[in-house]
Amino acid sequence: MGSFGSELAGLLAAEGISQSELARRTGIARTVIVEIIGGSDRHELKTYAPRIVDALGLPALRAWMAHTRGEVNDIATSLRENRERLDAFEKTIERAEAAQRDLAAARVELTALSTELAEAKRMFAAEQAALATGRQLLDKLSEQVEATR
Repeated sequence: MGSFGSELAGLLAAEGISQSELARRTGIARTVIVEIIGGSDRHELKTYAPRIVDALGLPALRAWMAHTRGEVNDIATSLRENRERLDAFEKTIERAEAAQRDLAAARVELTALSTELAEAKRMFAAEQAALATGRQLLDKLSEQVEATR
């Protein structure tokens, strides 16, 4: 939706009303009409808008409102679509954050398992060393038993 001035220009064109004719109908100087249409903020629209609306009449206003309503509906549709996209992005972000939390928990668990594995390897090595020492003692004992026979 454009400014009041650009909308007014479109409405005048659609109705085939010249700026001079609008000035005549409203009692507003044509130069002021030109400035309003040009987007000038020099003039108080609240002063001129009711006179312009009265001069254009109901059929023209209905057409203008229908046009404006169509633009508003287009904007509303666009906003709904953008909201749906944002909702989808939010869900994707939530899933990514959950995956990051899961990954962090898995790293903690992996670290704990790595520590347990290292301890198990150390204990296994100690058991292997004890077993080797036990074999050596058993071999010596066996030798001594054989020597005494």
